[in-house]
Amino acid sequence: MSIIVNSKLLVGGGEFLPNSSYSVTVEQSIGGHSAFRIAFPANAT
Repeated sequence: MSIIVNSKLLVGGGEFLPNSSYSVTVEQSIGGHSAFRIAFPANAT
């Protein structure tokens, strides 16, 4: 399930967040759990 979510996030990430303005990183933690981290520029706030 986590694999499907990862693919969906990477593929659909551009639809929700502009790649040029936002940086999206995906980190997989040990144990089968997936942690998603989205970094927003200070200017975007």
